[in-house]
Amino acid sequence: MNAKALLFCLLLPFSAMAQGFAGLGTDAEGFAIPVPGTQFSFPADHGPHPNYRIEWWYLTANLKGDDGRDYGLHERRSVVEGKSVDVRGGGGGGGGGG
Repeated sequence: MNAKALLFCLLLPFSAMAQGFAGLGTDAEGFAIPVPGTQFSFPADHGPHPNYRIEWWYLTANLKGDDGRDYGLHERRSVVEGKSVDVRGGGGGGGGGG
């Protein structure tokens, strides 16, 4: 067995434990549980879903500047229990360069 495979096998149990990070892998009492086959209704589903404990919002854009250069943008916003959080650990709005 090579070193990478051995390291993977040793660390695999820890990745499973990460599901409980910040309590998000635990009981979601008081919150709706996502289920397969849910029908979306737009434009209403473009807004927040306060019945769910956590949701992520992404915006990805390809832009062209006045100088002809191509630019990319990726904004990420996380909402946990109705509060916007910085997924990088800083606490207030989220997003940016990750």
